[in-house]
Amino acid sequence: MEGRGSGRAAVKPMKTGTKIALVAAVIAAVTARYWFYLAAEVSLPTDRTGFVIAFLGAAALGVYALIKRTSWLGAIPAVFAIVVGAFLPFTVSISAQIVERDSVIEVGDAMPRFTSIDGQGQAFDSASLNGHLVLIKFFRAHWCPYCVGELRRLEELRAEFDKRGVKVLTVSVDLPEVIADRRHLHGLQATMLSDQQLTVTDKFGLRNKGFHSAPGSEEAEALPVPATLLIDESGKVVWIDLSADYQRRSDPSVVLAAMEAHFDIAGH
Repeated sequence: MEGRGSGRAAVKPMKTGTKIALVAAVIAAVTARYWFYLAAEVSLPTDRTGFVIAFLGAAALGVYALIKRTSWLGAIPAVFAIVVGAFLPFTVSISAQIVERDSVIEVGDAMPRFTSIDGQGQAFDSASLNGHLVLIKFFRAHWCPYCVGELRRLEELRAEFDKRGVKVLTVSVDLPEVIADRRHLHGLQATMLSDQQLTVTDKFGLRNKGFHSAPGSEEAEALPVPATLLIDESGKVVWIDLSADYQRRSDPSVVLAAMEAHFDIAGH
């Protein structure tokens, strides 16, 4: 009986660094999951300090785990925590939208005349909107999860759009083929325009001036500022919700209240 089981390999205890790495990865993953849930619901809070603290805490734990030394497998959750924990706070730091206020369209202004290409590659002329109630949604692109979440929530107002006879129009930098391929992500029933050169965006004064292609460059990155506008039958802007932060968007309840205030359903 002596020596029974003596050949069985001893199980090595988990390194302290690996344990810390796992804790860091869980904090980063859970916080990120909640973050994107709120983003999809267009419910991210104005004050995201709590999120930033949680993300940076996860990143710091990831760094500490590597200092304490992990197994080679333990390094994976540590690096995950560092990347996720640093990246999302970085996006918060650059989320402010900067426009030339003197050029931004205002309530009471007439909607500018414009032409563009829609998601089917067909020519679009804003003259086709004459005499109609219109909602125009400027968004960045379909790669932006905050945009996709907002478009999906807007579709929840479909019955209200139909009841009032509201035409829904979107403007983004996406190519027509990208629009056609990815509109299933949100299901919004709208005429979706491709505005790669920001020709339409500039007519409304909604080009984001916050990013530059290179340090010291005068050329702004080609992205519109997220904004929602209501246009009445005379072609006048009656309401605008301009996002000062690309991570925070027009809640459907706010859009509905604006339509109830400005779009009388009598006769529609």
